Amino acid sequence: MPMAGSGGNGTQYGEVGPNKDSEDQRTGNRKRILVEHWMLALLLLVVIFISLYIYERNIERPMLDDSAGRASKEEKLLKRISILENASAEGWRYFNNSFYYVSDVPGVWEQSRQDCLKNGGDLVTMNSHDGVQDFLFKVMKSKKLAEVWIGLSNADQKHLVTRAHEDDVASSSLMKRCVILNRFDISPVKEVHGEQCEMDKYCVCKK
Repeated sequence: MPMAGSGGNGTQYGEVGPNKDSEDQRTGNRKRILVEHWMLALLLLVVIFISLYIYERNIERPMLDDSAGRASKEEKLLKRISILENASAEGWRYFNNSFYYVSDVPGVWEQSRQDCLKNGGDLVTMNSHDGVQDFLFKVMKSKKLAEVWIGLSNADQKHLVTRAHEDDVASSSLMKRCVILNRFDISPVKEVHGEQCEMDKYCVCKK
């Protein structure tokens, strides 16, 4: 009987050992899996951090360039506004990317041109395609002016030099040519010569 009992106890001890090892193995597996999950999560965070860093570096330069470009445009705009304000305060009128000024006092053609040059411009020249003539007619009407001095175009000046050379004109007074803009004439742009250029008229400067 004791031997049977001893045998029974031995059998019980033999059964407990494998169960405990199996449980320890499962616990170890869970710990290993947990550690692996944590390592994967950490690796994922590192990958995300590196990706964000590279992305920010890639977009940082274009953003700086855009910011510099906007600052440059704003600076140019402010400068242009300042020029417009100063020119307007001095009596210049803005039209089609240029400034125009009608003189305050009349003078002869040559003196009128010198006054324009002193103010950083020159006598305006006419181009039938730029709309300046209609603009000047409105300005002249507002100032109740029938006609004003305007400038010789480059083609006119070239023609003048060529003609003077061919004719061998000695007197500078005979070479004088100037141009009048009259808002009432059918042909508003009229060329005059010699002593007619010595008449006192208002002029239009452009810059």
